[in-house]
Amino acid sequence: MNLKDYKGVVKEINATNIVLIGNDRETVTIPTKLVWNAPIVRFEEKKTKE
Repeated sequence: MNLKDYKGVVKEINATNIVLIGNDRETVTIPTKLVWNAPIVRFEEKKTKE
């Protein structure tokens, strides 16, 4: 997930916060009020045929 300037894996979503684990293992807590009008980009791992 890419939100504002933060990228990471969503660890938790609740009524007040979204918690991400960043690529550097840093925990980022973002208030949900910042998310309402912000674009959110979801990245998925592409599977390749072997």
